[in-house]
Amino acid sequence: MRKGRYFSAAESAVTECGYAPRCLKEIGNNDNICDLFLSEIRQAQFLVADFTRLKAGVYFEAGFAKALGKEVFWTCRSDDIRNLHFDTNHYGHIEWTTKEDLRRKLRERIMAVLGRGPHPPLPQ
Repeated sequence: MRKGRYFSAAESAVTECGYAPRCLKEIGNNDNICDLFLSEIRQAQFLVADFTRLKAGVYFEAGFAKALGKEVFWTCRSDDIRNLHFDTNHYGHIEWTTKEDLRRKLRERIMAVLGRGPHPPLPQ
């Protein structure tokens, strides 16, 4: 599966902070995808959720993570931030414009909130 610019940037930011990213879209599955998502979120240290274009599933996934006490890093592309639903628009969404902008801002936010993870960053 070809990674989009959002996941590529988020994956880089998470890795640079010393965490091991997992994209649920990339996990092969022949079972109930909802069960897989819930299981993965339960095991995650935190969740990065992008609300660009009001993807309905992300609201559920982020809410489930919050209910479990997980840290959620909320993101949305700048040209769509005004469309956020009132349920989440009061959270500190990271507004991004480019892949590099997202990578840098997400990395800074993860380090500020959680600090360095247990894995060494990959050489660049």
